[in-house]
Amino acid sequence: MTGRLDQVMSESSAQSDRLNELSHCMNTIKEALLQPRASGACAEQSGVLEAASGVAPVGAVERILITHGDRLTELSRSVSSLGTTLNQAVEDAKRTSIERLEQNASDLRMLHADVSEHMTGSTDVLEEITQSLSEFKGILKKELKPAAILSPETTATSPRASVEQIERRGEVSQNTNDAESCRIVLKGITPIKEYVNLDGLYDYIGEKIYLSGYHILAGLKLVKDDEGVGLHARIKILKGVNDDFLEWPFYRNIKLTAVHPSSSQERHCVSHAFRSLTHFGKPGLVGNKALYFPERSLRLEDLEREGYVDNDKLVITWELVPLPVSQ
Repeated sequence: MTGRLDQVMSESSAQSDRLNELSHCMNTIKEALLQPRASGACAEQSGVLEAASGVAPVGAVERILITHGDRLTELSRSVSSLGTTLNQAVEDAKRTSIERLEQNASDLRMLHADVSEHMTGSTDVLEEITQSLSEFKGILKKELKPAAILSPETTATSPRASVEQIERRGEVSQNTNDAESCRIVLKGITPIKEYVNLDGLYDYIGEKIYLSGYHILAGLKLVKDDEGVGLHARIKILKGVNDDFLEWPFYRNIKLTAVHPSSSQERHCVSHAFRSLTHFGKPGLVGNKALYFPERSLRLEDLEREGYVDNDKLVITWELVPLPVSQ
């Protein structure tokens, strides 16, 4: 293609030279034709001289016209040949472009087919993984069913967990305001831990109970972090019969104590109170928004290593701790 275009350019340059030469010849003819007019005065004095002077220019013009007629014929043939060459070059370029476009289209179709096949295979693998995870979660939920029922923190009417009923220290009822703590027996620690490692967290929302006159859900939240699994205090303030006689906002520290099954040793952590009307103000009909305390926790791995987990269950004392008088 490049060679043909170079040839066309060369021929075009040659034809341009010929056209310039033809233009020069035409100018010569024009000057010859105008010469008798310039010598009009001499022609009037002698008729013979006029005839002689007229014959010579006409003969010269005829010779020039014959010569350049041949050149014009040759130029016409060259221009015609140049047009044919250009048309052929255009057709070749068009044909080459079409062939390349068809080849590119074919390559794109093959690439699309390969990508579609790969995506189909990947989709099948993802579906298998999703199905496996779904089955695994179903198995975990079945194993966790005897231990507890998960529930969102912000739902006041969530179903109660089916963990073994909270064991209360002393008589705790709506008419008793002096109880400060309750005991939670959390069963199924192994499947609960597996669930936390899979899902990132686990909520035990707790049982409705009165502590220090406040109607609350005393719960726990297990959270996976970089160090393992942390066991945090969780609380939700509910509407109670004593609310008009209590101090608001609620302002108590919460202490979690792990009870060892065969010795008197203990592990505990204290979550410090803070001011928040959203969580600790006087509650309405549906109660306040639940929360947990991320700053303090018991490490589940430490409790397992030190023997606090017995027969796949863990006993935790959940306690309200009054603040010092200075606070």
